[in-house]
Amino acid sequence: MEPGVVAGTRASLARFIEEMIMPSFNFDSLAAIYDATRGYPDEVATHIAGVLDETVTASTRTRFLEIGVGTGRIALPLAARGRVYTGIDISTQMLSHLEEKLRAAHWDTVEAPWGACGDEVEAPEWVRRFRHTKPEASMRLAVADVHQMPLRDASFDVVIAVHVLHLVENWRRVLEEVRRVLTPGGMFLHCADSRGESGVQEVRSQWRRILLELGHDEQRLYRPSEEALDEVCASWGWQVERWNAITWERSQSPRQVLAGILRRDWSSMRRVPNDLFAEGCKRLERWAAARYGAQMDTPLKDERHFVISRYRVKG
Repeated sequence: MEPGVVAGTRASLARFIEEMIMPSFNFDSLAAIYDATRGYPDEVATHIAGVLDETVTASTRTRFLEIGVGTGRIALPLAARGRVYTGIDISTQMLSHLEEKLRAAHWDTVEAPWGACGDEVEAPEWVRRFRHTKPEASMRLAVADVHQMPLRDASFDVVIAVHVLHLVENWRRVLEEVRRVLTPGGMFLHCADSRGESGVQEVRSQWRRILLELGHDEQRLYRPSEEALDEVCASWGWQVERWNAITWERSQSPRQVLAGILRRDWSSMRRVPNDLFAEGCKRLERWAAARYGAQMDTPLKDERHFVISRYRVKG
């Protein structure tokens, strides 16, 4: 067999294994704490919504879709600007939290069967519709699998995904769905939180090292890489621009970061086998006590970034 064929076969096998060992993560178990662990400060959320809106030059006619909409940390402030917004998620509990937020913000319920809008096919089991005035806006929520969305082709001008593709079973299949529902000339915004200068990052890094010693590579969960995503999109003729849209700071102590790990506040921690997790926690607690000592409760700088990758679809 030719070397190039062998390399291609290996790459295909690696891709197959990656997709088979990465089942979609259902956030029902994290819904109650999601805003506390992953939510943005109000002023940051408002700023992010404004940047996303400006990034796509949105108007009242722009049709937004967010996949993995969750509790609405992006959707609620963006839709409230007077936008036509659809959010889908596999977790009923996450969407229920967003529903509570919408009601608290005085959005009105709209009763209409699935199929009432021209872009709706294959009725989901859970659907909610809301309307807002001053400014006029709409929000449609549905429990749906992002691998096979119950929405017609070319239905949306903008598709948003924030910190979600690494949680799905097959990110390439999801990206194909994004491509299908986007209009010609539309935009795909793939966004992520990243960390800058941090006095507590050492705790997280040590946790990953401990897991590696125990035979568990946590980093393999974070797929696709920017390079892999760019490669697929480039093959379709999509043009990409990437930038840091906003930077903010918060303070955390080593003990707070350690406690979050011990509680399994993050989805990656829920995927660690229980026996490895228990042993890893013991080792991390011993390391933290030796490393920080009396400084365990000292607040340290923890810098965050919101990074936008904008892919322009060929018209």
